[in-house]
Amino acid sequence: MKGLVAWLASVSFLWSLPGLHAAPVPRHPNTELADFKPVLAAAPVPATTPGAKAPEPQSTAKTSAIVAGHSLFNDNCEHCHGPDAVEGVEQRNLRHLALRYGNKMDQVFIYTVTHGRPSEGMPNWSGILTGAQFRDILAYLHSIQEH
Repeated sequence: MKGLVAWLASVSFLWSLPGLHAAPVPRHPNTELADFKPVLAAAPVPATTPGAKAPEPQSTAKTSAIVAGHSLFNDNCEHCHGPDAVEGVEQRNLRHLALRYGNKMDQVFIYTVTHGRPSEGMPNWSGILTGAQFRDILAYLHSIQEH
């Protein structure tokens, strides 16, 4: 749970940076990226009574965003990045995004999927997937990062 809280704090911090959205980004009119907000939120801690058994930590692996993102990933991304994001080619291994980009992982992901990397064979997914779908895939990718 500490990792989730730290991640949420870093994502919130990213959105407060003044230069993060300074440059206009061309977007397909069907995308909802202007409203991009992190999907995962910390669950409230329930009150306990003296002597009561502590509640089990809530697993983020079962959130609907992660489940939806996993399905979307395997439907749209696995042909290059491998099923469940398991790819032997390091440049395509999306399980290392946090190691590679640190606290800029979300920003790099959104820019890459909305602009593509044509020289690397990565298409622009704007107009094919929605902003909500991008958020779900990003939630899934956060859930599988290898640190």
